[in-house]
Amino acid sequence: MEIDVGKICRFGREAKSHHDLMAVCFVMRYNILTDLTEYEQAMSSIYCGLVAWERSHNDIFGSSCGRELYFKIAEGHFSGIAAVNSLKHAYYTGQSSERSMRNTIRRFEELGFLERNSSPADLRVSRLIPKEALLKIFQSHACELYRLMNKHFVIVYKNE
Repeated sequence: MEIDVGKICRFGREAKSHHDLMAVCFVMRYNILTDLTEYEQAMSSIYCGLVAWERSHNDIFGSSCGRELYFKIAEGHFSGIAAVNSLKHAYYTGQSSERSMRNTIRRFEELGFLERNSSPADLRVSRLIPKEALLKIFQSHACELYRLMNKHFVIVYKNE
């Protein structure tokens, strides 16, 4: 599998966030023609493809805080953590400032991705519930990762 170095360099100049640059740096830190194994080339291609998909969803992934919130909500939604923890405990992780996280939460609410519910036991405790629009993006994100991985690998599901 060949990787177009010129295309990667153009992608690097057009990078809009540090995540885009990480994808470029990951691929460019190797002498692409000799150092990457076929597996590493495939994984690099998958990572770059996923970052490109995320760039097309700039309303969520346009900032590091938006990206952090997206993955925290996804983690909480799929593991059930969000139903237990308070908003502050679950989403203010220290990676982003509380102010930027509050603004990002408000922006997600305005875009129709989230709703904020108060706990019936304690009205001071809030939790974020993903709306249908955000659940569709979760599904679309997972489908894109599956599509990219399926181009290079045979995927076998484990029964646990």
